[in-house]
Amino acid sequence: MGSGWLTNILVVVGLSMLDCDGSLLPGVAPDDYPAGSGLEILAHKLTSDGTKIPFDYYALPFCHHDAKHPRTRINLGQLLMGERMRPTGYVVTMLGDTPCEVLCASTFSKDAISKLKRLVRKEYRVRLSLDNLPVVEKRGTSSHI
Repeated sequence: MGSGWLTNILVVVGLSMLDCDGSLLPGVAPDDYPAGSGLEILAHKLTSDGTKIPFDYYALPFCHHDAKHPRTRINLGQLLMGERMRPTGYVVTMLGDTPCEVLCASTFSKDAISKLKRLVRKEYRVRLSLDNLPVVEKRGTSSHI
């Protein structure tokens, strides 16, 4: 038996794939948003490259969206990776201009300020996402450019 049979099989498989329709995985279906609809910005856990201890977004004294902090639906991959998306209170409008606005006004205790300073020194950051896409992404420091 020569290598001709393998070539024939590959040609048949390749040709059969030309007429295939794409399929969607559960939990990753595309969403359509009409103009003017509100899109909520979600926050993931706070992480640092310097330490492997994550924090929940609302474990820190950020502006609280509401009293219950409802959790959004997550897919199996996000669950296994420990992703916990939480609403932030920031809302943008599809195909609309959103002016700057104050989310809340807070005063912090000395302990809360110390905790925030400690986390900043340890380079903790939060990943914000909009429709499962990053809103802001760290690209490195000026020393890496």
